[in-house]
Amino acid sequence: FSPDIVPQLQRENDLTQEYQKLIASAQIPFEDGVYTLSQMTPFQNDQDDKRRLAAWKAVGGWFKEHQGDLDRIYDQLTHLRDEMGRKLGYEGYTTLGYYRMGRNCYTKEDVEKFRAAVREHLVPLADRIFRAQAGRIGVEYPLSYADNALKFRSGNPRPQGTAEDILAQGMKFYGELSPETAEFFRTMLDNELMDVLSTEGKAGGGYCTSIPAYKVPFIFANFNGTSHDVEVFTHEGGHAFAGYLASETAQLRECASPTLEGCEVHSMSMEFFTGKWFEKFFGDRTEDFRMMQLEDAAIFIPYGCMVDEFQHIVYANPALTPEERRQEWMKLEKVYRPHMDYEGDSFFGQGGFWQKQHHIYRYPFYYIDYSLAQTCALQYKVKMDADFDEAWKSYLKLCRLSASDYYTNMIREAGLMSPFEDGCVKNIVEKLEKYVK
Repeated sequence: FSPDIVPQLQRENDLTQEYQKLIASAQIPFEDGVYTLSQMTPFQNDQDDKRRLAAWKAVGGWFKEHQGDLDRIYDQLTHLRDEMGRKLGYEGYTTLGYYRMGRNCYTKEDVEKFRAAVREHLVPLADRIFRAQAGRIGVEYPLSYADNALKFRSGNPRPQGTAEDILAQGMKFYGELSPETAEFFRTMLDNELMDVLSTEGKAGGGYCTSIPAYKVPFIFANFNGTSHDVEVFTHEGGHAFAGYLASETAQLRECASPTLEGCEVHSMSMEFFTGKWFEKFFGDRTEDFRMMQLEDAAIFIPYGCMVDEFQHIVYANPALTPEERRQEWMKLEKVYRPHMDYEGDSFFGQGGFWQKQHHIYRYPFYYIDYSLAQTCALQYKVKMDADFDEAWKSYLKLCRLSASDYYTNMIREAGLMSPFEDGCVKNIVEKLEKYVK
């Protein structure tokens, strides 16, 4: 930091707020109603092929209509951040971006090595998963971008009941999972520390934050009636639980949370630890959801790496035009997601998919943290299937370590392989093979 970059930081904040407000303001006419982007998700997952495609085209149409603003905002953000990096004496933004993310125990070269391992081992596994999906739903491979969202011909599993029912079931499974989670979730419910309904004008996405003066976390989400409701609820619940434990032990505010790739291990692993109670949400579609959850976890990692590599390209070449950025995205699609077919779409088919990923605008270089964390969460999945109690002890230990050490050290102390270790990604793929089969 330097006072010299305060004007750029202020302008950066204005631009990210403009992006967030633009996304939140979306009003998409579809069939007989008008919907927000979050509320369009059930239609984009619909089992009726024509309806699902129409929903995707409606969403793409909204983004296409606002692409001028989306391009302008990101172009200005890219140049602002590059200017900040140069003012602080760096070659551009990338080094500063790593520092702002708190990267203190691995380098850009380590991340490149991780992405290379993902391309070598996980992309082929993801490709087999998508080929199986195409066979399951009876479509040709590669998958249309609209067909990609449909996991089963009978439709994707959806949680039973209302948002209130989901929260009530949350008290049941957190109550049974451990004494610590029972106390945590009772605190969340009693103090109304969750805002989960999707409403007009509400900011998109989901996250966990904290109210330090009261030593409590707070969960923000957008339930929309899809399986995502359970996923975001358990994901943000993992963040909140780790934050709740840290608030009891951290003497300094700065020690209450590790860097974000560590935080995402808490959340992504909790999605698997709560799997014993999925019947409460999905009934006779529980096994379908478990299968979808595991497949999505595996195929997400290459996507997260693609987002990261795209950002490295952008900030290494800040003079790229909006069209050139879209071309770079399409090149990466062929490397990381060869199963995707966007032919004929005027937005998604022209390299615009990344513009709906708000992290790229608001939190540069964040997204690789999800891929790193998912490699750890998948290790927990294997561990809990072998010995649930021992896996939970390891997870509890990791949460309580909070920010007491570097990410790579804490991962090893909890008994996991660091994503940067030689053979880590290959080992995970080998373990996942039995599930995929």
